[in-house]
Amino acid sequence: MRVLCYLCAHADRAVGRAELVREVWQVSHVSEHAVHNTISTLRQALGDSVRAPRYIRTERLAGYRIIGPLTADATEPALTAAESRQWRFGWRTALLITCAAITGLFLIRREPAPTLEDWLSNPPQNWEVEVTGER
Repeated sequence: MRVLCYLCAHADRAVGRAELVREVWQVSHVSEHAVHNTISTLRQALGDSVRAPRYIRTERLAGYRIIGPLTADATEPALTAAESRQWRFGWRTALLITCAAITGLFLIRREPAPTLEDWLSNPPQNWEVEVTGER
């Protein structure tokens, strides 16, 4: 996808293999075969062909060029996989923090259970207590 975007951004000229490697892959050890495979995959996805190009033309000794008119899409671009993961992670984190805060407030605001001494010195009004056992 980055190769296609780069070619579209430079549609006014042919983009060479070395430039694609430098600008898209940003490493120096990508083979020409990898560039060729990427262009072939793009052509296949677009329904394009080398013999009758409609979108990507190979210019001898110059590189690859986008052909045909380019129009901007007015719709909102779709999220990339990384952006989608970040979005889901953000919502999950917010939900977890909210649940922890609610649980913490519940535990803090809860009255402590009375101790045995408190209960014996102040028994409930309508309860009967029966003590059984041997002395």
